[in-house]
Amino acid sequence: TVTIYSKGDHPAAAVPKQALIYEADQVRVWVSHDDRSVELRQIKTGLVNGDLVEVVSNLKPGERIVTKGSLFIDRAASGS
Repeated sequence: TVTIYSKGDHPAAAVPKQALIYEADQVRVWVSHDDRSVELRQIKTGLVNGDLVEVVSNLKPGERIVTKGSLFIDRAASGS
């Protein structure tokens, strides 16, 4: 995870914009697990700082996300 500073200078988790998957009004990321499995997880985003987007909820510190190739995972998961 990356740290950016939001209102009041409280540290916040952030992810690269390219890791985000937008579906209608939902924002999701692929979370990578130690057993090499991946999970598509809905998150809530906040402030944008350049190429980084603040994650307000549903992502824990230290969790790994897929930042490249998420479109290929998305297509494989949907059977396309």
